[in-house]
Amino acid sequence: MKLTNRDQVGKALDLLQVGLAPYVGRQVRHAIKQRRVGTDVLRSLARDRSQTKSFPEGWDAAALLGVMLDLWDPVFRFPLGPADRSLIHELKNARNQWAHQRPFKRDEAFRALDSAEILLRNVSAGQASELHAMKEELLRLSFEERARVAEQYRKRKERAAEGPVEGLKPW
Repeated sequence: MKLTNRDQVGKALDLLQVGLAPYVGRQVRHAIKQRRVGTDVLRSLARDRSQTKSFPEGWDAAALLGVMLDLWDPVFRFPLGPADRSLIHELKNARNQWAHQRPFKRDEAFRALDSAEILLRNVSAGQASELHAMKEELLRLSFEERARVAEQYRKRKERAAEGPVEGLKPW
């Protein structure tokens, strides 16, 4: 069964959660050891997100992206960069659109998958290759659809060039 664009984004968010959780955990724990962030800040973030599961493996993609933004300066600013922060904002918006069951156009779904792949590559997560394959499949579907539309257009144009259909009364 073919996945919808929304389903593709949902799967990408699942892969993003699996890939980001270990990275976020390592970075936050390292910042706590270096006293750049206190454990009270992390507890506060957990309460704000109503996360009862263990950090970070039990947190969903929205919580992980939120923590990355909330702790950007003390934790994530230097291992990542400004472009990555933009990707995080973009992915957070895509996640909210997905969570509120809004539809995705194919280009929007591709962009979400692309942003997730880039972010996961930048944190050296293995899930980036699976996202790359998903993007390739979306591109293939898009190409096939465009080829089908172009073929239909070409056939209509040929029929129109043949002249009026015999037996058809003029206006």
